[in-house]
Amino acid sequence: EKKWIKQGPTKGKWFLRPEITKIMRIMEQIAINEVLAPLGFQEIIASHMVPFEIWIKTGHMAGSPNEFYYVSEPATRDPAAWETFSDLVKITRKVPYEELGKCLAGPRAGICYAQCPVIYWSFKSETLADDSLPVLLFERTANSGRYESGGRHGMERVDEFHRIEPVYIGTKEQMLEIRHKMLDAYKHVFNDILELEWR
Repeated sequence: EKKWIKQGPTKGKWFLRPEITKIMRIMEQIAINEVLAPLGFQEIIASHMVPFEIWIKTGHMAGSPNEFYYVSEPATRDPAAWETFSDLVKITRKVPYEELGKCLAGPRAGICYAQCPVIYWSFKSETLADDSLPVLLFERTANSGRYESGGRHGMERVDEFHRIEPVYIGTKEQMLEIRHKMLDAYKHVFNDILELEWR
């Protein structure tokens, strides 16, 4: 009713106006300042594009191929190869999809589905010394794209997720300790800051 959020321009996507954006940024700062930073998590920036090889290793390629947004690169940057496509757009003011298909290479990557696979990939072929553990990282720049909203019914089902993804790597004992500390921090946020009862 206040028009802080506008639906579209494509299925499961939302345009967030200044009022709701400010609330989102405050929630983000609470998550970082009250949960992640006190526990020693450090921020990283990951690519929004994930090659299929990573999803094969994580199992996503076999398990969720119907939920990816696939990415195709131009087959070439040569303007001559795109001339017919450009002319058709100028003349018809529409996208000639068949012609576009001729100008694209087959997909070799997809839009970020979850931030953690690329974080794990970043440690590929590395050995982590015991004294460097635990590794505590978080990522908040790569919006996750998932073709799962099933329709335009409201914000409860979306195709684009703005989120913070923490990743922790360490011994079993370290992971259990981090888990308990994170739960305590979440309880603090809900009970003391948001004034909601944690259950």
